Order: sequence, then structure tokens, then C-alpha cells
Amino acid sequence: MGSNTLPQINNFAYRTYQRRDPIPKVVDKPVMGLKSDKNFIVSNIVDNVTNPPKKLGEAVNYTSKPNFGKVPKYLSDRKGRINDEYEYLRDMQKVDEDNRQQSKYLMAPTEIEELRAALKQKWEHVNKEYQSITHKNKVDSEGLRRKKETCEKELAQIEKDLNKLSKNYIFVDYAY
Repeated sequence: MGSNTLPQINNFAYRTYQRRDPIPKVVDKPVMGLKSDKNFIVSNIVDNVTNPPKKLGEAVNYTSKPNFGKVPKYLSDRKGRINDEYEYLRDMQKVDEDNRQQSKYLMAPTEIEELRAALKQKWEHVNKEYQSITHKNKVDSEGLRRKKETCEKELAQIEKDLNKLSKNYIFVDYAY
């Protein structure tokens, strides 16, 4: 077999001395007392007066561009997609309405008469309860007051239902 020698591994070290200036030593003193005779305010004024003004770019006339006043393509695409979605929703609603129309049927007159008789019987029963409560001198308890209110609501609902059943044709819609 061959010799088992591993490659030489060097230790990694950051080379920060190449990136930064050395730190000044404690014995190094900053240069003090430098003075300049230049008047920066006056020199700035002279520079601004003597230099020519900056040239502005040419004014763009947007009305002379070829696609001025035309609707951008992306807006037309979005409008088309929105119209497609509306059309799809209208189709779904139409199909749903057709299904509802097919699920309705005309109620037989004998069935209507049975319902009316049952509702009249229920009305008489609830009315009898209501009359027994209202002929008392005082409705003093909370329970009697609630019972009276529920009887009134039931009587009103039964009367509405009887009015609905008094029509010539009654269509029944299957519940989904």
C-alpha cells in the first residue's frame, strides 16, 4: 500500500493590517496651529459667478410621443380578465337559478287544505292559551308575561302563514 500522508493545513488569519491605517501612538502629537489665509466664502462666490450655469436637459414634449393618449396594454388585459370573471359569475348564477326553477313544484290543492286545517287547529289551541292568560286581572309574574308574549308572536306568525296559503297557486322550493 501507499504512504498515508495528510495535506499540510495552514492556520487561517485575518489580514487586517492591510485594510486599516495604523493607530497613532501615544507619543505622536497632532499637528497644531495650522492656519490658512483662504477666505472660503469669497472663493465660493467667485467660483459661482465665473462658472457658466449648468445646462438643463431638453424639455420633453410628451404629447408628441407615439403612444400618447392610448390605453396601455396591461390595462386592456386586466379589463378583459375582469370582464371574463364577471361573465363566468353570471353564467354560474344563471345555472344556479335554472336549477332552482327546476326544483320548484306546484303544491296540490288537497295538500294546501290539509295545511290550512292544521294551521287553524294550531291557531285555536294557541288562542285558547292566550285567552286564559289575558283574562287574569294581573299578569304579575315574569313567566306569565313571557308566555303571553310568545302566544302573541305565535298567533301573528300563524296568521301570516294562513295569508300565504290563501293564494291560488303555491310553489314549493326544495331546500338545499
